[in-house]
Amino acid sequence: MQRFRQVFSAILLASSLIGSAFPVAAQQPQSETQPSTHTYQCPTSRSTIPKPHATLSNNRHYINFDGATVHAPAFSFAAPAGASAHCGDGSYSFSQHPQGTCSHHGGVSQWLR
Repeated sequence: MQRFRQVFSAILLASSLIGSAFPVAAQQPQSETQPSTHTYQCPTSRSTIPKPHATLSNNRHYINFDGATVHAPAFSFAAPAGASAHCGDGSYSFSQHPQGTCSHHGGVSQWLR
């Protein structure tokens, strides 16, 4: 687990350095008439979901059986906001229902809420 954290940390650091060294597009300054927004539109749903957390290993989402957009299980160094369970493989689940939580991720090792 310690080795995983070291590798994960190195990957996060490298991706942030590469992203800052090679910006994709120049950012235009926002005028005062345009409000700043910190949300984006999920391509699989019409609901607006929060901006991704920088320390999560992925930014994937799925639609649960209630029709809600939920973040897919992801690895993080600490329990991220909104996580409901810590899975057996070390990832965090954001599932809104106990059934199926951490399936394909080693089962639930600890419930967080």
